[in-house]
Amino acid sequence: MNCPYCGSEMDLGVLQAGLSIIWTPKAHRISLIPRQDGRDVVLARDALSTAKAPAYRCFKCLKLIVEYDESTE
Repeated sequence: MNCPYCGSEMDLGVLQAGLSIIWTPKAHRISLIPRQDGRDVVLARDALSTAKAPAYRCFKCLKLIVEYDESTE
C-alpha cells in the first residue's frame, strides 16, 4: 500500500494491545512488551485489554493506517 500523504511504500504490520498499544511488523506471541530495537511504535500505555488489528506504517511521514472489519464494531 502507498501512503496517501507522501506516496511512499508502507509496511504492513499490526496494532497490538496489552500493557501498551504498539505497531509491530509481526504480532508478539506471548509478551506484549515492546522490543527495544526501534521497530515497535508505542502508541499508549496501560491498555486494559489485548487486541490487534492490521495496520500500515509509513516510516517517511510517520503515519499509521488501520484496517478494521465493520462486523467487529
